[in-house]
Amino acid sequence: MVRSLEKEGKKPRRSVGLGTYLVTLVALLAVVGIIAYMQINTSVDLAALRQECQAQSLMLQALNDSYFDLAFRFGRLNQSYVSLQQENRNLSDIVGLRKAERVLTSNVLYLPASGFDGIEVVLNYAGYLNVSISTTTPISILITNYKYGIVLDYLVNGNTFTSASFKMPILDGTTYLQFFATPSSPSIITINATLHY
Repeated sequence: MVRSLEKEGKKPRRSVGLGTYLVTLVALLAVVGIIAYMQINTSVDLAALRQECQAQSLMLQALNDSYFDLAFRFGRLNQSYVSLQQENRNLSDIVGLRKAERVLTSNVLYLPASGFDGIEVVLNYAGYLNVSISTTTPISILITNYKYGIVLDYLVNGNTFTSASFKMPILDGTTYLQFFATPSSPSIITINATLHY
């Protein structure tokens, strides 16, 4: 006699066999394997990314160092450029005979009787010196530039003066102006000089 389970209100039971367990186990192992593979790949990728990040950080540091070095060099070159521009303007003014500078302004020397004293004018470029001298007693003057072997005797041999204005050519280097008092009296000298290039 075969009874129908449906009539009795019971559902049929299925039996789970070994094959189903194996399929489930293989599927579960496959999922675990995939997750483990993804985890290992993620760790490997993360390690590679960290190495790449460190390499990029080192490269960035090297580029920053290069940038600061170049910025420093640029600053120095810019200073040199500005300095050369100023020197160029200065030389253009000298060549164009537009440059003049006051070298002595009311410079005072005190000479004892039969004494002498002097001043030196140091120049980088040749030009001419416009000199104005006034003294309390007669004096004489000697002008010397040893670089070129120039000695100018201006009223030294017995001739004296109490005031004079003159223009004299002057070369680069050091030019000495020496003043000599007479044996009879001391002298106070006031000197003004303007250099024209």
